Amino acid sequence: MANFDFTPINKIKGVLMTKLDITNKVALLTGQSKSTTEKIINQAIATIQEAVSAGLTVSLQSFISFTPTTKKGREYEINGIKTFKPEHQSVKLKASKPFKDLVENGIQEEQNEK
Repeated sequence: MANFDFTPINKIKGVLMTKLDITNKVALLTGQSKSTTEKIINQAIATIQEAVSAGLTVSLQSFISFTPTTKKGREYEINGIKTFKPEHQSVKLKASKPFKDLVENGIQEEQNEK
């Protein structure tokens, strides 16, 4: 794999890697133009959004799954004012075990280097 600078581009907001960073890295690694790579990434995101909003679970093996859920309506109080949030659709994200292990091992290696 080619070396790639993972330095945060926006340290103020704490953004470690943006969609632009991902586009640039994928373009570099695949030899595709940034423009083509951006179109592919945007279409992949749109496809996931359409599928989940249609009620389908999307699973990217060894990475993450997106599962549509229905949240029950609930009553809560803010500053003494009772409010009701009606039932609504949401999405649950779940990282896969291999991805969690990779992140955990990467963090452990980084701490061992210090």
